Amino acid sequence: MPTAEDFTKAAALLRVQSEIAEAVEGRARIASSSTGITAGPYHDSAIRGAVAAAINAGDTSTKLNDAAVTFDERAVVCAEYTTAMDIYDELYADWQVRVADYNRNITYDYASWPGHPPAQPDTPPSWVTRG
Repeated sequence: MPTAEDFTKAAALLRVQSEIAEAVEGRARIASSSTGITAGPYHDSAIRGAVAAAINAGDTSTKLNDAAVTFDERAVVCAEYTTAMDIYDELYADWQVRVADYNRNITYDYASWPGHPPAQPDTPPSWVTRG
């Protein structure tokens, strides 16, 4: 499973690809107005092809950017879960020390109840990885 860092890196790469697709869209739009073919049986097909290429490149750019935004959001969720689990691990280790201390001193009057174990963080979506 990808970590927050993996999602962040992937989002950056998707943004670069989005910019490339946007540049291709611009070039295809220019080509659709100036195909180099001025007449003949291929004129209309060449213009339609350039327009289709521009539309597809623009759509691809949008989809790549949308995916980058989603990956950025997932990176935040992974980072928050990692932080929550780090805090939980620390609290749980402290609680285990208190339990051991309690068990060691239970026969004496000065044993103090260690309390309940800390609550685990909420279960994250299946794509969340700690780290």
